[in-house]
Amino acid sequence: MSSRLAAGPRPAPPDAIERELKSLWRRLTAVPPADAGARAMQPLLANLAAVGRTAGEADAFLAPIGDLIGRAPCRAILAAVDPDSGPPALESEVAILCCESPACARRVCCDLIRLSARGRRAADLPSLAASLWVPDLPIVLWWPRPALETSAFEGLARQAQRLIVDSAAAGCGSLPALAGFLDRTRLSGPAVSDLTWCRLTPVRHLMAQFFDSPDACRCLAQIDRLQIEADPVAGRLRMVARGERLGGTPLRSTKAC
Repeated sequence: MSSRLAAGPRPAPPDAIERELKSLWRRLTAVPPADAGARAMQPLLANLAAVGRTAGEADAFLAPIGDLIGRAPCRAILAAVDPDSGPPALESEVAILCCESPACARRVCCDLIRLSARGRRAADLPSLAASLWVPDLPIVLWWPRPALETSAFEGLARQAQRLIVDSAAAGCGSLPALAGFLDRTRLSGPAVSDLTWCRLTPVRHLMAQFFDSPDACRCLAQIDRLQIEADPVAGRLRMVARGERLGGTPLRSTKAC
């Protein structure tokens, strides 16, 4: 599969984003099928907001989102949020992103909204995003290095059902603040996924397989210390969320199978 912009990008004032998207869809679907090739479909399974600190970071999300929409179509929002830069501005543009397959007679196409918020206008981003979500669909916020102390993060994260972060990219310094957010929103906030923890999945599965047999399982009771050599950030978000010390402690007890 391959993805490309089938219409746009077109600048759109924040209060005219929906109107400009409808205009792009009318232009896209008005082309006769013989000239347009595969017909465009607009299925939607979720809302996805991918947030970076710069326009370059936001643009880096475009390729993986293009691969994603073929399997999980979504309304995608790419946002660059920098509350420390100026002058204050809130800018937006719209496009239609399509995923095409040579074996399929249809194209899966989705809305693509780009937002840029600088200075004090960054605080307006959550309210603008709230007006853009497709109703009755889950909201996923992908923010690898969230600016945890800003109102933009708090406002967007509280709207989402799932928050995707990357503890390796965020660094150790931000993990206690993120753990504090998790503690405040444990009952009503989003479920959190850590890309660094996901990268460890093959290693965790491999280690678990060592104790699949009953004989090996009995050996677990003899383990009183575990030493792991890895990137110092790897998996630490899971530790911080449980309230453990960042410095690392010996494994004092291990539950058997």
